[in-house]
Amino acid sequence: MPASVQLTPAARLVWQVMVIVGFLLAVVGMLDLVQLWVPIQFGVPEWEYGTASAFFDQFPVVGLGLALVMGGLLALGWRWSVRGLGIACLLIAVSMWVVAAVYLTVVPFTFRAVQDPVVMTGIKKGLVKALAQFLVYPLAMLWLAGIGWWGTRLARRA
Repeated sequence: MPASVQLTPAARLVWQVMVIVGFLLAVVGMLDLVQLWVPIQFGVPEWEYGTASAFFDQFPVVGLGLALVMGGLLALGWRWSVRGLGIACLLIAVSMWVVAAVYLTVVPFTFRAVQDPVVMTGIKKGLVKALAQFLVYPLAMLWLAGIGWWGTRLARRA
């Protein structure tokens, strides 16, 4: 952190608490996401559809945790930790697009398998929600990665 922007001990403690709380949220959220994928059953359309849907439904806890950690690390001036988290956010965004691709490959099977119009309405609503999540969450991770890299460059120049 540049000498011109020193944190008071109280402010430093607040940012450290944010990092810890964010880390705990991210870890607990990641454990939830990991357990969705075990046991892996690629090739089973029902599993792929349900797992991808649940993955994006449960991601906000991880995203909130990562955002808290990024904000705290930036405020504390931990440059290399911020950059490492930025790279992790970039990898998460790419993995989300892979999960989205898997999801989109099984949607036609789902449409063919369901004959009940009431159930089909629910599936269509879920698809619209999933498409929004496929767009917003990876872009949010890319934005967070960008903020981290940009923030460390600003701190270095000051």
